[in-house]
Amino acid sequence: MLASTQMVFIKNVFLGENVTKIHTYLFADAYSLKNVTFHKNIVDIGGFAFYYCYSLTTVILGKTNYTSDSCFAYCYSLENFTIQKGGVCGGNSVGSTFLYSGLKYLT
Repeated sequence: MLASTQMVFIKNVFLGENVTKIHTYLFADAYSLKNVTFHKNIVDIGGFAFYYCYSLTTVILGKTNYTSDSCFAYCYSLENFTIQKGGVCGGNSVGSTFLYSGLKYLT
């Protein structure tokens, strides 16, 4: 068990087929997170789920149905974002989904 003053540093996340939703603020402030790969069964990414993940550079999504506003906001290092054909990205506004991110490539 971790004490409240201990920090965990996660660099890479692969979410398997049993995961269907990423809850609001789940990975927010995970400063060391660099890469995230989602299985095709993710249908919803909650608001601010990856908020302020400064080191996040690459995100690979399956056929996601919905990404909430600001879920990748303030991910300054985000350069590559890939979503499977037929997937949807950007709840009410794609602009707010990637607000203040460093996004260079959306494929």
